[in-house]
Formats: sequence, structure tokens, C-alpha cells
Amino acid sequence: GTGKGKTITGSERSFLESPEQKEGLQTPLCHGDVTFLRLQGIVTDEQLLNCDPHVLGFLYDKYRSTKGVFAVVQAKDIVDHWIKAALKTLGRTDCDEPSLTSSPHFPLKEIPDENDPPLMDNVQSLCKTTIDPETGFPRKTITSFDCANEILYEFVIDVRESTIPGAGLGAFLTYVGARTLKEGKQKKVGDITPACTRYLTEAVLPGSGNGLTVKISGKDIHGDEHLMGDVDGVGLWKQYSASEDFIQSNDNITFCSYEFGCGLLELGRYAPWLPSDRKTNLVFGIKDFLFSNEPSGWRFDVPEDLNGYEQVVDFTNDITGEPHKKARSHVTTYVNEVGHSKHLTENVLSRDDQRTVFYYVCLKKPIERGETVELLVDYSETYEDMRERKGYGKANIKNGVKSDSDSYTRIQRNMKERSEMEQFISSYTEKDTEQLLTYLREKVLDGIIAATLSSLPSSEVEGPVNKMDIEKRKYEIFLRQWVARRRLHWTASRIRSHAQMLFSRHGLSLESAGLCGPLEIVSEDPFTIGMAVFVNGWAPENDPRPPYSGLAIIDDMTELRNGRRTFTISFERHKSMKEVPEEVLTHPTESEFNSASRRYRAEMDKKKAAETLPKRVAMIHETLQRMTWNQNLNRIIMSSSENCNSDDTENKKSSLLGVMQQELSEELLYILFTEKKLMNPFDKSEWCPLSSMLLKRLLGDIARLSMLEDYGSFDSQKALAQVLYKRATYAAEVVKKIAKNIRDNNQLNDRISYLAFQEQQSGKKRKFICVFPSDRTIETFQGIDDCQCIYLDQIRSVHFCINVQWYIMRQIVSVVHSLASTISWCQNDLYSLQKMCASVGVDASLATAPLKRK
Repeated sequence: GTGKGKTITGSERSFLESPEQKEGLQTPLCHGDVTFLRLQGIVTDEQLLNCDPHVLGFLYDKYRSTKGVFAVVQAKDIVDHWIKAALKTLGRTDCDEPSLTSSPHFPLKEIPDENDPPLMDNVQSLCKTTIDPETGFPRKTITSFDCANEILYEFVIDVRESTIPGAGLGAFLTYVGARTLKEGKQKKVGDITPACTRYLTEAVLPGSGNGLTVKISGKDIHGDEHLMGDVDGVGLWKQYSASEDFIQSNDNITFCSYEFGCGLLELGRYAPWLPSDRKTNLVFGIKDFLFSNEPSGWRFDVPEDLNGYEQVVDFTNDITGEPHKKARSHVTTYVNEVGHSKHLTENVLSRDDQRTVFYYVCLKKPIERGETVELLVDYSETYEDMRERKGYGKANIKNGVKSDSDSYTRIQRNMKERSEMEQFISSYTEKDTEQLLTYLREKVLDGIIAATLSSLPSSEVEGPVNKMDIEKRKYEIFLRQWVARRRLHWTASRIRSHAQMLFSRHGLSLESAGLCGPLEIVSEDPFTIGMAVFVNGWAPENDPRPPYSGLAIIDDMTELRNGRRTFTISFERHKSMKEVPEEVLTHPTESEFNSASRRYRAEMDKKKAAETLPKRVAMIHETLQRMTWNQNLNRIIMSSSENCNSDDTENKKSSLLGVMQQELSEELLYILFTEKKLMNPFDKSEWCPLSSMLLKRLLGDIARLSMLEDYGSFDSQKALAQVLYKRATYAAEVVKKIAKNIRDNNQLNDRISYLAFQEQQSGKKRKFICVFPSDRTIETFQGIDDCQCIYLDQIRSVHFCINVQWYIMRQIVSVVHSLASTISWCQNDLYSLQKMCASVGVDASLATAPLKRK
């Protein structure tokens, strides 16, 4: 009955539920609720508002009990939810509550997190991915079948700008609506074609040769993988046609993964897409370093090992570091993560089957027809290093740690990364070294070398991309490839020294191997001493033993007068045969090799490795040579500066010259760090902003000068020395002016921050400066360490003096001299510590103490 006590007759109900009806509930309700309301004759929002909620609640409670539905929420509360939703739909309420914060049947707090909802059945013929002609990005349609209620849910996933600031592109799911079965199209299991076997079944009565007729009967016989009905059919038995048996529902049927009949939507594979996407962690570590950590944002760890190493799924291109064309053509690549944001909610689950990662949409909150949500996955702590570099990690949010957009912070992270990479390389075995260099030689080197033959981008952008972003992306890739080219050189120098130590145990050196060349080391003779061969059924004359077939090793070789050769071979259990003719020897196939015992195979592997070692060492040398930097690359970089607007600071930083200056600066800084010539560079508790700026500019100066063709010449080094003196003198003048202003005017100004250090105390950042004690004057100053610190937030009046000499010696001279000590000066009088102290106006005799500080 309805709220007015009116009874809906059978003929009226049939009319209301016919496909031609104009009525429809626009109030967002799940399919089960819509079905119940229609059974009561309620087919419009007005009818829902006019009903008696108490009567409707009673009927709903009875309906649930007959359906065997477990009641989590009381019926009256659900009916109250319907009424409020209908009022909002009709615009008759001023309520600002969201339309649906959770399912009225399953509040979010009631949903268990440990169990996934069941996976829904995707209708494969209606699920496809295409490229949107307007945006150039993938667009996926998903149609899933609710087997319990026999209803189709339709979705579209497209790619557009993410709602998360700085996240780039994102994947968005739009719920198109539901399609219900037409009246009279329901089919029972008995109406479906009975099961059949895949092939004709034959049987024979033993001993008679007569054929038998066999009848198979039983319970729940489903055949095999061939389901009933049309191959493109819908339903458990493929019994329905999506185009003919279903109609778009006039009701606003919602979708929630936790509603009865609904579940997870299979979004698709995340990775891998190509066989090459499966990599060892050994290889990926170097690749990620080369391409400036870009691949780490796309990697995925899986439990399965690969060739005895930890496996990483990585679908980035081996030449650009960006997702390759195949990955970019699927929407799963564009799903962003929630990170540590409290305002973002996970609605995509990531699951793997040991080697492959899949994404599934899980909507805890009901979504109504036409609604769009951004798809987000939660990776927990997996990508924390990458998050911190991009600025949304836990340390960024809670502790104010800066992203890589802050140059000082980025350099400190990169110093740590280089140190870890050096330790990583020093742990390589011979096998590790060969595997890594094989990967670089076969997958990376040719592409990077080709990309760095010009000062302008030449390679095309892979995969779908917004036309407006093509040039920008091309240039970003181009700069990343140049950095990779330089890092190949840096990596090669570390691998070379470690490999030399490894192979010196075998009496080999990379240099001697390089002089021979890989082609000269290995003979073209098909059979040589020490080689593994397969003997094809041979025995010496008058030998009682049966002919031998199996693996053997050539121990010796004899040249006969007629040009033929015979061999002495040895095989398992220390047995041997002499005068074996060449005609019975062949190179062993994989199956022949595997036929030997495990111990013998291991022995042969060892011999084979020793046999091929010179060739492998030569290939290592050749690969390392190709990875080495050359002067022509510097010419290309310097020529690019002609296209850079010298008045545009940001343009200079992002130019090829600017980016390579940063890279070379990091290399030089790492030398200072590892040789302990300058400890903890850019640490704000040890180095004031003035000192950090001085160091950064000097690193850039040296990096730029090192790319000139005459670098190392007298004129070049003279110019470098003048730069060092000039930079130091200017910085010293800044300190003196700040100190003079305090002494003469008895007041502070903003420039005092140039000299302020920063330390962390109880979660609060405090700044301090180094001064004389309040009862001292400059004239009574004795020692370089005779000073004290004062916090800027505690200054009430100016009764102190800046310790000028301390700042100049500790923060300026020590920085400049540390950098100067890395230069091999062609003449001693070009630079000296005494000249440096004279240029900044301090006593050189005071320089010993600060420069010994570690």
C-alpha cells in the first residue's frame, strides 16, 4: 500500500513497471530499495514523500525478513534517509548535508577493512579502452553485471587534470547509470541449454573392441571453460543479450561496492605490460639513479624473485625514464595516491599475484548516476622517499621538510643518494657487475648517446599526450637524458675501480683487456681446449666399453697430417678418452646439457666461465669506455647557452647549461663531502645562509669553467682564482656591513638573517647568531672560538657585537679554501691561503684552527 492508504492493483503495477513508463525515482537509492518501493507502487519522488513512513518502515522490515537480509540499520532510519534524500532531490530542503555520506544499509564504520568485497563480473564485450581524440589520453568503459539482481552497471573512466595540486594528470570514474532487465526477459536455469562436454566421449569394452554409449549425469555439471549462451552474452550462463534484454533504468539507482549484489570493479592491470618491465632490483637501482628518481614513482615490488634477485615491476622507458607507450595507453597508469592527506579517500585497491599488479575500484560511499570521483590508491609507506622529494611526505607535512624544489634540500638528498649508490656498487659481485653493464649496454647506452648529440630535443614523446604539453614534455625528457648521460660517466668511474679489484684476482685488468679487444680474445675455432662438447656415440677401437654419448670437456688437441684433428676429452667420474675424431663432437644443446648430473654441470659452468672470462672483461671495459664523458659533450652544452635569455633567472636554471651546472656542482660537492674537506654542506645548523649562497655560487662557477675547452690552462685557472677571491671578498664585506650597522646604529635589520643559523628544539625552529660576549669588545677579542651564541627570538636590546672574524674564517674562508683544494693548480702562486686571507682582511695566522675543523 502507499502512504494515503490507496492499494495498487495488479494491472496498475504492471503499467508502472513497463519499459514505456515516464515515472522514475530520481532520489539516489540502491537497486534493492528501488525494487521494494516499486513493489509498493511508489515510482516517483512525490509518491515517496506522500507515503506514511511508519507503514513503509513496517513493510520494509517485513520485506527484509522474507529476503533473509541481515539488518544492520533499523528500517525506520532507512525510510527516514529516503525521505530526506527525496526532499533534497526535489529542492525542498535547505539542508547542506552531502547527498550520500555512506550507504544507509552499511555505514562506513560498520564496513570491515580486512575483507575485500566480491569481484563483480565485467562484461568483456562491453569493456574496452580507446584513445580520446580530443585529449589524446586513454578512455575506458566498464560494464559490470550484478548476478544477484541481474542488473548492469555502466562506468566511464577518463584522464584529465587531477584535483590534487601538483599531481599532474588523474583518472576519473563517472557512473553512467544502471540497466535493468526488460519485463519478461528473466530466465531460469532450466531454460538454459544443458551442459555438454568439450569433445566427443568415447569408451571401449576391454577385450571386445566394441564401442559403448556413455551417459554422463550428476549434480552441477557445467562443462568446462565453454559457458552457455552467446559468447558475448551477459550473466553467469551468458544467457542474456546486453543490447536486447536490458533497458536503461529511469530510476537513479546508486552503486556501492558493499551493497548486496555489488562488489569490486576490475579496473585492469597496472603492471607489467611488457616482458622488459620485469627487472631485478640490482638493475632498477642504477636506472632510477640515472634518470633522477623519475622511475621510482612508477615502480612496484612483487614477492617473486627474478634470476635469483629481488624483482621490481617497472614500466618506464629505459631511455627516457618515463612510462612507456604501452603503459600510457591504459587508465591505471594515471591513478594517483592519497598519500598522507586527510581529505583524500582511497577508492582503488592494489592486489598482486606474485608477479602482476591489478587495480580494483572499491566504492565505500554510494555514487549516483552522473557523479564523478577521482580514483585514488593508498600505497601506505611504500613511496615515502618519492613523496618527500615531491613535497607531500609525512616529514614535509609534520616537520616542514622541503621538497626538491628547494635547491639546498635537493642537494642534501642527492648527496645521500650518491653515497648509497657508491656503497651499492662496492657490494657488486662479478656476476652483478656483468649483469648491470649488459643491461646498460643493451637497453640504455645507445638511446642516451643518440639523445645527447644535440643541444635541442630530437626524440618524439611516447604514448598519448595532451598536444599543449608535447614541447614541455620533450624538453623535460631531454634534460633528464643529459643528466643520465653525465651520471653514466660518474657511475662508470665507480664501477671501473671496483671491477678492477674484482678481476685482478684472476690476473686480468680492464686496461689490458681493452687493448686486446673482445674479438681478438676468443678464437673463431668451433672447438678449443677447455670447451664443453657433446660426444655423439663414440668409443675407441677394440674398446670393450659401449660407445659414449654425453657431455665432455676438451683437454687436448692433436693436428693430423691430413688436416684433420683428434681430441682428448674427459667426462664424469674422472674418465677420459683419446683420439676422439672431430666429426663426433657437437656443441651441447640445452637439453643435452641438462642431462648431465648437477655436480658435473656446475663443474662445466665453472670451466665455461673461466674460458669466457677474458671476453667478458673486455666487454666490461668497452662498455665503461662508452659510458665515459668526452669534451664534445661540453661543447654541445656551452653552445646551448646562446639560446638562453641571460636576464631570465628561471630560464637559465631550467636550461641545458643550468641543469648540467647543477649536476657538475653536485659531483664536486660530493668530492668535498667524501674527502671530508667540507662537512655537512648546507646544514642550516652549521652554515649560515650567506655561507650556503657563497658555496652554491662557487660550485656553479667551477662547474661552468670546467666545461670550457681550455679548462686546466694557465689562463683558465687564473680566471678561476680571481673568481674565488672576488666571491670571498664580497661575502666578507656583507658581514662587515651588518656588524658596522649594529655597532654604529645600535639596531638590527633584515640582513641579520644572512648570518643566522637554525636549530630544531622541541619541534620548534630557532635561529641564532654568533657574537662576542656582551662585556667584550672587538679590541679585547683574542681567540677564533672566543664567542657565544644568541637566539634572535630572545633579543630585547642590542648589547653585543657580531663576531666578524669568526664569520669570515669559519663561514667564508673555510668554504673557499676547501673548494680551492680540489683544484690541481698549474702554478702555486695562482692561489694560496695567505692571498685569500688578505683579500678578505683577516690575519692568515688565525686560519689554521678553522680549517682543521672536521
